[in-house]
Amino acid sequence: MGVEKMSKLLKLEDVMQTSELLNSFEGELLNKSLFTDFTIEKIEYETRYMKLGKNRLFIDLMKSERGIIEKLKETDIFVTSQPALDYKDRFAQFIVPDTRTFLFSLAEHARRNFLGAVIGVTGSVGKTTTRMMISYMLEKAGSKVLANRGNHNSRISIPFYTSLLNLSQDYACIEIAAGGMLKNKKNGNLADYVQPDIAVITNIGEAHLERYNSTMEIAQIKSGIMDRMKPDSPVVINQDFSKTELDYIRDKAEKLGLRVITYSKNDSNADVFVKEKRSDGLVIDLAGQLIEYQLPNYSDALIENSMASLAVMSLLNLDVRQAAFDLKEFKTLKRIMKEQHLVHQEQRFILIDDTHNAAFPSMKNAIQLFASKKSEHRGTSILVLSQIAELGEESEKIHEKLVPYIIEAKPDILIGYTDKLIPVLQQVEKKGIFCQWCKNMDELCKSILANIEEDSLVLLKGSVSGSDFQQIGVEIIKTTSQMEGVTN
Repeated sequence: MGVEKMSKLLKLEDVMQTSELLNSFEGELLNKSLFTDFTIEKIEYETRYMKLGKNRLFIDLMKSERGIIEKLKETDIFVTSQPALDYKDRFAQFIVPDTRTFLFSLAEHARRNFLGAVIGVTGSVGKTTTRMMISYMLEKAGSKVLANRGNHNSRISIPFYTSLLNLSQDYACIEIAAGGMLKNKKNGNLADYVQPDIAVITNIGEAHLERYNSTMEIAQIKSGIMDRMKPDSPVVINQDFSKTELDYIRDKAEKLGLRVITYSKNDSNADVFVKEKRSDGLVIDLAGQLIEYQLPNYSDALIENSMASLAVMSLLNLDVRQAAFDLKEFKTLKRIMKEQHLVHQEQRFILIDDTHNAAFPSMKNAIQLFASKKSEHRGTSILVLSQIAELGEESEKIHEKLVPYIIEAKPDILIGYTDKLIPVLQQVEKKGIFCQWCKNMDELCKSILANIEEDSLVLLKGSVSGSDFQQIGVEIIKTTSQMEGVTN
């Protein structure tokens, strides 16, 4: 099935009035004389994000956030189940039985009234970058977009971001982690509150197996993003993961009456696929339309993310060629394939910091990117790997699956961090690749820098949880200098 178009819908104006708030939700004002009717401009539950302004709604979800009270003004509303009596004459307080219940009700209300397109993104890897890429292209096209902050995709974040709909956005692009779609938790599958008009499933792979029994269970959970979608809505799916899990998701989508749109690096039968990959550009076939564009790097992961994102732009009936052109300047979060040009003891080298997080697919992608870039550098190629966290009993088995990719990449030096990498180093060393294992951050930093020579390449990859590995990029930069004339 080819990629079809979805027209952008117009949004309602001024649906988040404070008067509507009082009429739609259970609760009462502590001091009615302070209440004024205004259009809510900001909704928040974390003090650190409550910037200067007015016409704000603060939801008192956590007692630890009560420091916000000092920042509130008479033009704000404080939603709480525990009145701040000392401030009853300073700002309006809307007293509700339970603030979490209020947030979920507000999310339902906001989604029901929002007429723009909502894009939901999930997957074992790539969901944050894909969500950021879609949001970036929409904003470059002149639209206002609601999206997660950073990689904030916890359970409470889903109703929170959904509650922000109608605050003058044209689109919403919301990232949903597996934990947000667990049906056995209170409030169940939170994707039901998002109700995407378009869903994207970037990948199903070996991630968080300490929490889940298998990749099939992960597929079953992540397919929950489709549960409340309207019939004939499109689901954009990466065709390059395991066939068993892919077939499960496709079958479920078809039973729900959804349109399945696939993308692939290798399979020309997909709706979107790579036609040509060069060192300086990429050509994809998007339902028969050839699109040529450039990316900050050509890792398999970023290519996949770009295909999914451009498929979404096509579904929204936006200018795909312009969106593709804009991707050259796309920037993702820090520590996702962050390339830095550094100097150590007069030796210039490239550091690629990909310590944002790790699952098996993203580890494999990072190693393959390292292999593709190695030939561009005359100096020592240093591959630095830490553990994939939260794999439970499958940990040793999944880490050992990295071995053939490392051997194929042929690093001059492989440096491992944390005990989980010791068996990997032992197997790789048998193939004649020089390996080192480091037990702490100081040792790791010294080992990397000791092997730097002119035009070296260093790639860092591993999970953020379970160790301090994500600090290694910072430690290296502390002891080096930026390459003159280069902006990192």
